[in-house]
Amino acid sequence: LSDGELIQVTEDPGFDSHPFWHPDGRSLLITSDRKGQMDIWSIELPEELSGNEGIAEPVPDFEFVQLTNEEVTQYHPQWSPDGKTLGYVAYQNNRSEIWLLPEGEQEAVQFPLDLNGDFAFVWSPDGRQMVFDAYDERDILAIWLMDFPDGEPGKLSDQQNGTAHPDWSPDGSIIIYQTRGNLYLHDLATNEVTPFLETRSETWHPKWSPDGKTMLFTSMQSGNIDLWTVPVDGGEATQITFDEAYDDRGVW
Repeated sequence: LSDGELIQVTEDPGFDSHPFWHPDGRSLLITSDRKGQMDIWSIELPEELSGNEGIAEPVPDFEFVQLTNEEVTQYHPQWSPDGKTLGYVAYQNNRSEIWLLPEGEQEAVQFPLDLNGDFAFVWSPDGRQMVFDAYDERDILAIWLMDFPDGEPGKLSDQQNGTAHPDWSPDGSIIIYQTRGNLYLHDLATNEVTPFLETRSETWHPKWSPDGKTMLFTSMQSGNIDLWTVPVDGGEATQITFDEAYDDRGVW
């Protein structure tokens, strides 16, 4: 919002998490157990909230649309960059799997991966690649990169302490990820890895701003779990949430 005001979008007694914007900015994906199990929902935003002109008073009601209804835990929903495919992670049979639901289809299909992990996946900005975290042969969490939809996964990171929570730069040339609470940049052209943000506290879930100038991330620097931003070109990190609640998984 243009004035930085916080607007509560969900107020169900259930657990609502993993927000993700539709590419057109008019709706949000979330994971919610408001019907008793973790499913994927879309929150259709009123016009006052889908743009950058602030909000009307009072705030209109939000429309909640259930997109999945399976007897398994589903989370980490993502739209493909063209907005035509819904992706999410489903946990069943003691493992996580990526599932895809193309536009106009009624049933999701499993994305075949012979790996095990959390699969915090992100499409590249052009939709032609996918990056995610999964365990390697040493049972260490690593970052994997593959062409979408039919490429072979290749391990991008190789650190003994494990790597997780990848995200793409808007131009698709760099991937940022977290290891040991710090953030690193991986240049895909040179394969060079450079420190981006090193702190004395846990830091995770980095998200690049659409203009590539600012990084949003979660950190415990304040002693509480809050959202922070930092300029990509260098500068001081700024805390942007201050509530005692658990503020995590920020998205632009």
